Amino acid sequence: MRANPLHNIVLKASAIALALLLWVHVETNKTYEYQLNLPLKVINVPKGLVLVSETPSIVALKIRATGKQLLLLSNSDPEVAISAEDCKQGATEKIIGASELSEALGHSFEDAEALFPRSLTLRIEKEVEKKLTIRSAVRAEAGPGFALVSAPRIEPDTITAAGPASVMHELKYLETISLPLVGLVASTSQRVSLALPESLRLSVHDSVVTVWVEIEGTRQKAFSNLAIIPPAGFPSGHYDIVPAHLTFVLDIPQSKYGLVTTNNIGVSFRRPLLVGDTLRAAIEYTLPPGVQIAGTRVDSVTLIKKQ
Repeated sequence: MRANPLHNIVLKASAIALALLLWVHVETNKTYEYQLNLPLKVINVPKGLVLVSETPSIVALKIRATGKQLLLLSNSDPEVAISAEDCKQGATEKIIGASELSEALGHSFEDAEALFPRSLTLRIEKEVEKKLTIRSAVRAEAGPGFALVSAPRIEPDTITAAGPASVMHELKYLETISLPLVGLVASTSQRVSLALPESLRLSVHDSVVTVWVEIEGTRQKAFSNLAIIPPAGFPSGHYDIVPAHLTFVLDIPQSKYGLVTTNNIGVSFRRPLLVGDTLRAAIEYTLPPGVQIAGTRVDSVTLIKKQ
């Protein structure tokens, strides 16, 4: 008579499960040696001081632990914290020791040891405050038939920043992040973040400012036969300037149309660094804010030495 394979199936399954649990229990109670990489941070920097040294963000550890301990550890987010509460200005060496590792791991691991780094050198400086000007790195461009009335305006245009004394002594201003605003046909405002390099260790109350860009429609005005004026000190009596006069058309914001005359525009050129019988020099236009040359512009003149 053939044996029934399903006979006592529950008992057989229970025996297999019990054996498996017993194996897991034995294996997870064995002690193993492992290497771990954990996040590393510095905490409790005293008020009025600031950490200026670069510190690693990861510490490599060697631990001896049971499988159960490692399972518990995998369900947490441990990180190693080095306290700077007793640090003063200058350099202080901090050992990454058993107390820091026990605090991070939260369990009684055997022989927990930092492999790299084993210690940190914390360089601390006095924190000082300084009022700084904010400069705009926003690149605003008007669309066809429109013009920027003035350079982008920032609100607020100053800010009080705090940072290491050595940095703040040299720092004169902060900038916004670079932001292109292209093809504008109406005035606009934009919230823009300040560019705060992490290496400077700066802190500000609000890292976002408002940039205002004023746009107007334009009208065109032609200027004929404007003389090209040599720069100061150039021996104009010894050279012919070709061309000697320029004619061009300006795109002018409507609110400034009547204010733009030959009294507040001009054309000159950069003094050449070389000497010779025939020279090229870059033209420099003097134009009111928001006024631009329409169409093609002449960018250089030829300087021919008189015989």
